[in-house]
Amino acid sequence: MKTTLAGSVTIQTRPSHYSTRPATLNQNVSVNELVTNKLSADQELKQMWDDSRTEYRLLGELVKLRKARGLSQAELAEKSGNKQQAISRMENKENSPTLKTLCTILDALDCDIMFVQRTN
Repeated sequence: MKTTLAGSVTIQTRPSHYSTRPATLNQNVSVNELVTNKLSADQELKQMWDDSRTEYRLLGELVKLRKARGLSQAELAEKSGNKQQAISRMENKENSPTLKTLCTILDALDCDIMFVQRTN
C-alpha cells in the first residue's frame, strides 16, 4: 500500500487466484471510511477499538503531563519507583501500565484521576 492523499490509501488487489502478475485493480479508499465500515459491522471490534482509543488518550495525557513538568522519562521513573524502560514502553504504547504503576506515576506527577460522566 502507498499513501496518496491525507486520509486516503491506494490499495492494489490481485485476482482471486494466486498469480505473480502485477496488480490489476487500483482504487483510492478513504481510511476513515474503511475503519467506519469495519467498526459498524463488528461490535466486538468496535468495543476493542473504543477501549484502545481511551487507553491511548490516557497515555498521551501522561506524556503531556510529564513534559509540562519538565521531567525526563528517567526522572519520572526515579520519582515513581519504575524503570525508565517501563516509562518508555508505556509512552510508546508498547505496554499498558498496571493500575498500580499508573497510580505511582500519577503520584509522581502530583495528579489524581477524576471520573466524569460522558455526555454522548
